[in-house]
Amino acid sequence: MKTILFYCAAIGFVHFGWISPLGDSRGGAGNARPVPYAECRENLSSLNRTATTISCAGLGLGPLHQWPRKTVKPFTSGLPAPSDHDFHVSKCLVEYNEGEQALQVSLHLFIDDLEEALRRQGADDLFLCTPKEHKQAEQHVYRYLQQHFRFVVNGSPRDYTFIGKEVSEDLMAVWCYLEIAGVSSLKTLQVSNDLLMEVFDDQKNLASINGPGGKQGLMLFQKGDTVKKVQY
Repeated sequence: MKTILFYCAAIGFVHFGWISPLGDSRGGAGNARPVPYAECRENLSSLNRTATTISCAGLGLGPLHQWPRKTVKPFTSGLPAPSDHDFHVSKCLVEYNEGEQALQVSLHLFIDDLEEALRRQGADDLFLCTPKEHKQAEQHVYRYLQQHFRFVVNGSPRDYTFIGKEVSEDLMAVWCYLEIAGVSSLKTLQVSNDLLMEVFDDQKNLASINGPGGKQGLMLFQKGDTVKKVQY
C-alpha cells in the first residue's frame, strides 16, 4: 500500500502541479502573492541567519496538504523512532533561471528526519526552525547537504551556496534554498541525492527539474538508485 500511495504521489508531483516555481505553499489560491526567487534571496540575506520564518510564499512549491503526512510531533526533544513514520520522502525543485544564469534549488525535508540524520553525525539538540535553534544549526545543515546532495553541471562538479531556510506552514518541515551561480548555459545536469537514506531504508527523494526552454522532468531517488542525469 505504501508503494502504491508513493507512486500516486509521484504522478501527482508532475501532472497536478504539486511543485511549481511560483505556487502557494498553503495550497489553493491563498492570499500570499508569489515571490520571485531573487526577492526571496534578498529577504533571506537581509535577515539574521537564525530567523525561523521568511516571507517567501512563492517558493512553497505547491500545496503541501496533498503530500503524505507523517504521524509525528515536530520539535520534540526526544526524537521518535524511525518506525513511527508512515512515509519517508523529500521533494525539491531545481530550476534553471536563464536570466540570472543560475540553478536555483528549493528543498523540502521533514525536520525530525533531518535532525535524526544530524544527530547521528554528532550534532544534537539543534532545535531547527525554533526560537531555541542552535547558532551553528545552519552550518550543520549545509555540511550535511553537501555530503548527500550534489550536482554535476555540464560535466563539471559544482558547489552551491546556501541561501537560507524557512519552516513550512505546518511546522513539520524545513525549506532549504540553494543556488549554483555562473551557469551561462545548461546542456547536461547530473544530480546525486541520497539524503536521509543512511537513516531510513525506505527513504524516497523526488526532484522536479525545470530546464532551459521550459523543459520539465522528474527524478526519483531511492537506495541503490541515487544518481540521475538529464541532457538538453
